[in-house]
Amino acid sequence: MFAWLWVAGCSGRAEITAIPFTRKDLAGNEPLVSKLPPADQCAWFLDAEGNVRVAMHYENIPLFGKFSKAEWNMALQAEGLPASRERSFTLYRDHFRGLYSISLDHRRFQSRWGVLVLTRLSGDRLRGRFQIAAAQQQFTLFEGWAPPGYQAPLWILWGEFEAVHDPKRAEAILAVLNAEDWGEMLPGPALQPRRLEPRAVLSQPTTQPATRSASPNGE
Repeated sequence: MFAWLWVAGCSGRAEITAIPFTRKDLAGNEPLVSKLPPADQCAWFLDAEGNVRVAMHYENIPLFGKFSKAEWNMALQAEGLPASRERSFTLYRDHFRGLYSISLDHRRFQSRWGVLVLTRLSGDRLRGRFQIAAAQQQFTLFEGWAPPGYQAPLWILWGEFEAVHDPKRAEAILAVLNAEDWGEMLPGPALQPRRLEPRAVLSQPTTQPATRSASPNGE
């Protein structure tokens, strides 16, 4: 146990739970929630635009060959570090990406909206808590990634992590995610909440409305 705590302290950790946004049925053996195996790697860095990039990775040891292999990679981004100890961020489309594979089951996730709270810790570490609504696609040999992004079912993912500052490790995880064509997951316009923009106050009309002409009867 002490060895596990030492490794987690050096390479970070993350735990994620997922649940479908809606269900049409509940099979007898279907769990109400799905808990991913905890990640033993979680790292962060600042990109060229000053965004915080957090990347997480889990991979098992496939004792029975590729059909027992399980792996997931997930990453999220936020607009800068907390100026004080803690800060809350609103997440939008593509602020979160995830790939999950176990045996022949391959899925990917892309955020639609969500919230992230980052806390600065000692030792250049970040602690995060988040809840995200994400579109999910599944890969098949005949259809590739399906269904289309605008039809993809929504999942709710929530979790927490502790990330170490390790740009090299985080960029290696991001490289796996960025190899995918995420443009295929573009949502329909109704699924993506937009930032509210202030509207300009309309000025008063400069001309008077036309007056009603008198009728031949003098009315």
